[in-house]
Amino acid sequence: WLQKLIDDLEKSLQQAREALGSIIDNPDMPVTELATHQQTIDAETATIQKRLDRTREEAA
Repeated sequence: WLQKLIDDLEKSLQQAREALGSIIDNPDMPVTELATHQQTIDAETATIQKRLDRTREEAA
């Protein structure tokens, strides 16, 4: 289960980092593209939090 947790967190973190990198590298991107990257960051960080919360509950 630990490897699954690591893989899940790593995947979400990578997607959030890629979206953030795109925002940093392209500060003049169209608003719609910016919104897409912001949604990705929001969704992936929420996924990370849910996975950590579930793991914390399972470990209790």
